[in-house]
Amino acid sequence: MNQLKEVLAKIEEKEAEAAIHPEEVNPNVRAGVEALVRNAKAELDKIYTSYRDLVMNHVVVIGVTGKTAQEFAEKAETLGAVAIDFNLIKGRFIKALLGAGQGEFYTSNVHMRLISELSQIRLDYNMVQLPVPQINGYNDGIYDAPIPEAVDKLLDKCYGSSLQSAVTRREIGKKALALRFVGQKLPVVVYNLDRDIDTRFLSAAVSQIVSNKEVTDELVKKQLTNVKKLLNQKSNTDGQETATQGE
Repeated sequence: MNQLKEVLAKIEEKEAEAAIHPEEVNPNVRAGVEALVRNAKAELDKIYTSYRDLVMNHVVVIGVTGKTAQEFAEKAETLGAVAIDFNLIKGRFIKALLGAGQGEFYTSNVHMRLISELSQIRLDYNMVQLPVPQINGYNDGIYDAPIPEAVDKLLDKCYGSSLQSAVTRREIGKKALALRFVGQKLPVVVYNLDRDIDTRFLSAAVSQIVSNKEVTDELVKKQLTNVKKLLNQKSNTDGQETATQGE
């Protein structure tokens, strides 16, 4: 049994324990069952993290940009890949701020709403060390700018690509868990990948695809096959180099 299978089996065991309803068991053993459920829920967070970390060793990142990047990624997902929007967190900020009733331009009040949303993101993604953005609103061209433009500038200035990369990593882990992935390679198509990945969180893309044409099954299959061939060639080359070094 490989490591992913071992960890996934542990997850399924603890999920089953966490799903028990103590109120439905015999009162004589209820206290013990409550402790079992409580401990299972506490352990699950750690085991989920272990699983996500292991999954990243199997991830193959394929970057996609262009007018039909999202359609390409979604089609790839129907063919067995995982699709992630690199700008997911940016879109979440923009939606929250525009929906806050503070207008369409970035102000100090909007900034406070962003800080509130950031606190929720810490909880949602278990990023307790995520720092509060430090800005000089006017000098940085953030205050009074349209909210989408301001958010883009703020994220770039304060986090570079680190926040987007960290969120993408966690989203990959969530989707892999939903798939119960235990294979050798997990192709992940990251669309809207318009900047360099922070490789502390996520491996660099092995291929960068520009998708501007109509997306079809045949087109996406061909591109994914090309990436697979590229990886096989690299694997063979690495194997030859290892053999040469060992001679």
